[in-house]
Amino acid sequence: MRAILIGLGLLASTAPALALAPMTVAQFLTRAAPLERLGPAAVLHPDFAPLRDEVRLAGRAYRADIDAQRRAGRPLHSCPPAEARLDPQLVLTEFRRIPPAQAQRMTVKQGLYAVAKRRFPCAPQKRR
Repeated sequence: MRAILIGLGLLASTAPALALAPMTVAQFLTRAAPLERLGPAAVLHPDFAPLRDEVRLAGRAYRADIDAQRRAGRPLHSCPPAEARLDPQLVLTEFRRIPPAQAQRMTVKQGLYAVAKRRFPCAPQKRR
């Protein structure tokens, strides 16, 4: 009994750390697949909000990074229009273009940055 309690205690102490691990593109696609089949009713599924929030957080981080690069006068990662929005279906399509082995290691944030780099390339800099 004591061993079970210790085991549960260890599991409980590591659960928050496991929950904070960033989601990979492969995990995202696996969880999103059943929701796609639901169509508009997907918003009622319990997996919808965590997936939506994962992309929103990545999008906010991306926008903050671009703004910081602009303020610092550094070269930009990519050049999105001022009010750029990525359609959820486009994100899924772009994530599916990522090779499976890479998607296993790539976080949703990294995947979104890769999508932005492809969709919003910067014009080549003119040489002086």
